[in-house]
Amino acid sequence: MTNQYTRRLRLTAATALTCLLPTLALAQSSTPNAASAPAAQPHVLYVESNLTAAGRNSILAYDIAPDGSLHPKAGSPYLTGGTGFFDTTYALGPFDNDQNIILSPDKRVLYAINGGSNTIAVMHVKADGSLVPFSQSPVAAHGATPVSLGLHDNTLVTADYAINPAAPDSDIAPRLNVFDVAPNGSLDYLPYTETYLHPGADPSQVLTTNTGPFVFTSGFPSGSVIDSYAQIPGGYLFKTGTVTPPVENGSKALVLGLWANPHAPYVYAGLVTNNLLATYRYDEFGQLKLVGTSTDSGQGLCWLRTSHDGHYLYASNTGDQSISVFDLSNPGRPVEIQHVVAGGVGGFNQFSLDPDENFLYVLQEENSAASANKSNKVYAYKVDHATGRLTFLSNLTISLPVPSQTRTIGLAIR
Repeated sequence: MTNQYTRRLRLTAATALTCLLPTLALAQSSTPNAASAPAAQPHVLYVESNLTAAGRNSILAYDIAPDGSLHPKAGSPYLTGGTGFFDTTYALGPFDNDQNIILSPDKRVLYAINGGSNTIAVMHVKADGSLVPFSQSPVAAHGATPVSLGLHDNTLVTADYAINPAAPDSDIAPRLNVFDVAPNGSLDYLPYTETYLHPGADPSQVLTTNTGPFVFTSGFPSGSVIDSYAQIPGGYLFKTGTVTPPVENGSKALVLGLWANPHAPYVYAGLVTNNLLATYRYDEFGQLKLVGTSTDSGQGLCWLRTSHDGHYLYASNTGDQSISVFDLSNPGRPVEIQHVVAGGVGGFNQFSLDPDENFLYVLQEENSAASANKSNKVYAYKVDHATGRLTFLSNLTISLPVPSQTRTIGLAIR
């Protein structure tokens, strides 16, 4: 399959990099565009229900009050037109992914995966935060079991896990697919841009950056590497390198969450089995080089986010239901400054800061039989703007209206 992709691309390494250099020079010399929500619009939190009944997957929407409390939005849940999926074995891998739902930079379009029906939902975000599907939504994912979405300029990149626990399909390999994004947010698949990954790659996240036309992917658990790609004209992904997580204390680390510094050429990676945060610097071609690791007090470091100014990094720890805070005064040397345990049953996974960075919300997912009917919750924290530190707001925890043997996924805020 790799040879097939190479024939379709019809570009040598030298030609690809020649095409890429002008774009890279522009990206390195320009100031990143800050994404901002339209003024005076209410903040709304979105979570994907991931329901497995045919055509019943949906987006749960909550208005965020000034005190940080969450209130179901009228009209929610909003059907995605597709189907979620569930793995009754609770094995590592199928659900350990990020960016299941994302918003366009102007916050006017929401994209969500339908992992059980191999489609992507495309939904208008109205002024009040309610959702309306595009007329052609959902669109075919052109792969099996999409798990993660990355948006850069006018292209959307998807990562396909290729293993649906409810409907395994061994004939389709895991891969990345590229879609053109029209000015109104609609998607148009770009044929011959697919990038096939090796069997067992287990892609968990596709991360884009605003400091260059780069795409980074991680795999968990069996394909635990970080691959880097440069996106060249036509949407093609040109692979520029692969890094293997470091060996720490005699044990090879498994990488899970990725996030990019918004203003500097660094990518941070959660080494989930070693409770370490790895820092990588990337060059003008997106190639990664390990800078070092930082200790995380939490257990099972998973997903990562930075503050908009890049001064702080937050990490969810699924093993002890906690959030860790790192100071990025030196972006190449993160230093943990806080570790806040919330408790509960399940796994702390995807999370997000609201656009004003007053609050941080984290999704606690059902990750074991013991957590059934005790998880699928959203926890809230107050953010101290001066220090980046968090205060857990236990009274604002909400339970999501989904049945047992459902694992909610994804969290985005407008």
